[in-house]
Amino acid sequence: MNNQEIESIKKTIAKSILELVSNHILPNSAISASVRQLGVIYWRYSQYGTHVLDPYFILSENAYLKIQSGEITKKGQLVGDHKIPFKLTLQKLRSATSIEDVQNILENDTMFVGITKEEDSTLNAAGLKASLPTDGSDRYEYAGIKIYPEPVKRKGLFKK
Repeated sequence: MNNQEIESIKKTIAKSILELVSNHILPNSAISASVRQLGVIYWRYSQYGTHVLDPYFILSENAYLKIQSGEITKKGQLVGDHKIPFKLTLQKLRSATSIEDVQNILENDTMFVGITKEEDSTLNAAGLKASLPTDGSDRYEYAGIKIYPEPVKRKGLFKK
């Protein structure tokens, strides 16, 4: 698939999301679930040029180190977390007025990160599970969570 086809697909997804968030008939739960799924597909095309399962994980440094040491041995021992809480991304999407606005939000606000259960507890304890710090800073930085600098290949990550 070439870049022009990928961009066309991403624009179609963004248009669908804009239509969904502008819909005042559907229940919020239906809009949220649909936008979440379309956002995942958009992210995959944006990062990997395909809709299939991500070939890479984005992990916190702590999660990566625990996997490498054998302390974490399967994906289920990680917590999948939106770097910017999905609730906030959805609020931004609801105020979008153009396909370009939607694409900008999806490109910048939809990173999904594998974090440890301890890091998830730290976010919860700080009141940051579904919000940003009151000063508007990055909630991961605020909670001391660092993202591993490179996406990590999914295949063979967890030793059997």
